[in-house]
Amino acid sequence: MMTPERAQEIISAINDRAFFKMGLKDREQIGTLEGVSLAEMLEAKSIVLAGNDAAKERQKVEGGSISISVTPDDRLIAAAYALEHYHPDNEAVVVIPTTEWPYDRRALGVVGLEPSIDEEVTS
Repeated sequence: MMTPERAQEIISAINDRAFFKMGLKDREQIGTLEGVSLAEMLEAKSIVLAGNDAAKERQKVEGGSISISVTPDDRLIAAAYALEHYHPDNEAVVVIPTTEWPYDRRALGVVGLEPSIDEEVTS
């Protein structure tokens, strides 16, 4: 069984990817998800949510302040998994038909982005 500490590491690494996009984390601050399966990511979320709930219950009984952890939406977990396990290319990971005009299909893929002019490129 996954420990609460490991669950928090995984959740933090998932959240890091969204925080990087928002400009709140630097490249060097992003935690690793190497070798972490989708099932482990979802288990980690469940463990952290249970810890949050336990902290809220303790606070009701004991009073005082509490600390809870931000948990990612399942869409962010899926996106982090896809980014970790699929390399950028010109192929979609999945495609479904749609009736949303003017499109007849929706696709999800992993693409590589070049740094913007404002970003510092480090190697």
